[in-house]
Amino acid sequence: MIVSACILLGFLGPPRPIAVEEFFPLKPGTIWRYIEKTGKSEIGVEDRALKPEKVGPREASGIASYINGQLSEMTVYAIFDNTVMLIAVDPKRPFEIPYPMFQGSTTDTSKWRFEGNAQFIAEPTPHVLVGEAKLLPRQETVLGRKVDVVEVRLKGTLGAAGPGQIFTDRKAKYGRGIGLFQSTESTQMGKEKRVREKKLVAYFEPPKGGD
Repeated sequence: MIVSACILLGFLGPPRPIAVEEFFPLKPGTIWRYIEKTGKSEIGVEDRALKPEKVGPREASGIASYINGQLSEMTVYAIFDNTVMLIAVDPKRPFEIPYPMFQGSTTDTSKWRFEGNAQFIAEPTPHVLVGEAKLLPRQETVLGRKVDVVEVRLKGTLGAAGPGQIFTDRKAKYGRGIGLFQSTESTQMGKEKRVREKKLVAYFEPPKGGD
């Protein structure tokens, strides 16, 4: 039995943990350029990692999204307990309870759940998120680089059950040392459904020795 167990462990290989900071880099000066498609519409988006700053009680890093050189969106993240937490969309107004967007693990799979009220809507609105991250068994080529990949699926509901409830479903791939390189996100209320796709087309690391 011992020999069989050793052979099995050798076949399965060593544990493959997920360390989120390796797949969600936030080094200031990093730039990601994407093509986003929504229906027949296609736009270019540039994400820029900003210098960390104190947001509420935590040190956090903002990602500023630009379209045609104009700031279109800001998201602020903090990484703690091997989890990427969305803590604000406005650095001056952090959420009371951060949203877990990507949770790591000591194995190749992790699952998590969030229940609370939506913190970006004035009225109390139930918000549920259910996430799963998997370290894929094979590397993928991203912009000419072979990298390990974690696939993250985040499904959610916004609002009470009924015709006005909103359903969200996001599938995303993150490359080690690169970050997000592909995602598909759907939002549905009743029969109305919107799908947004995002693909990385360029990635720039900050100069060595730069802040």
